[in-house]
Amino acid sequence: MLSSLMASLPDGLRYELILADDGSTDGTRDWLRDLDDTRIQKVLNAHNLGYAKTNNIAAAHAKGEYLGLLNNDLVFKPGWLEPMMAALRDPALNAGIVGNLQFRVADHALDHAGVVLTPRGQFDHLRIEQDDPTQPARVYVATGACMLMRKADFDALGGFDEVFVNGCEDIDLCLKMRAAGKEIYVAPSSRILHHVSLSRSRTSLQNERNSQYLYAKWRKEIKLQLIKCWVALLAQGQSAYE
Repeated sequence: MLSSLMASLPDGLRYELILADDGSTDGTRDWLRDLDDTRIQKVLNAHNLGYAKTNNIAAAHAKGEYLGLLNNDLVFKPGWLEPMMAALRDPALNAGIVGNLQFRVADHALDHAGVVLTPRGQFDHLRIEQDDPTQPARVYVATGACMLMRKADFDALGGFDEVFVNGCEDIDLCLKMRAAGKEIYVAPSSRILHHVSLSRSRTSLQNERNSQYLYAKWRKEIKLQLIKCWVALLAQGQSAYE
């Protein structure tokens, strides 16, 4: 991930990388110790704190205007950052968070083009490309695996809600950003590869707790979005929703 990231960043870009190790025991710390680059900071947790707390700690070290949150199982190619930055900087879009298209490493199938609330009331990845790949697409939510925002906005929102443990934190952050009056976008011309949930299980009691907290916290907002979803389906007739 790191080698592809550094090779893909635009020439002349002033940046810092903050690598947060969340209590790993697989030799990662030895590898980190050998990294010698002035642009890299290392945050070493004494024990595992989870995604929300660890990202909040790492973000507190960031000095730049823009904050990019990147999972450790991504693979980058040149050209992924520029479309995301352009969307975030476009005043006409009023963008708070910008994501991108993510393709599975295993088979290169599209895994993320945004996150939608389904008619069943569940959050799921949108896996259909937009009609115009040159224009940013407004979406309901974007995954935290790769997202860009202004650090001032992240700080103003209080970062990630640390009640969540390895799940739903990114949905909650996007909903907080929308509640603050800004929009969520995906830049379809930004494309990366993702191993997809390589470092955690999606089926666990903790995931149930995360979901229960998310739906309780955002009950009114989620009900409103679900109504919009069903109004659109009902307007299309029985064949669309049966």
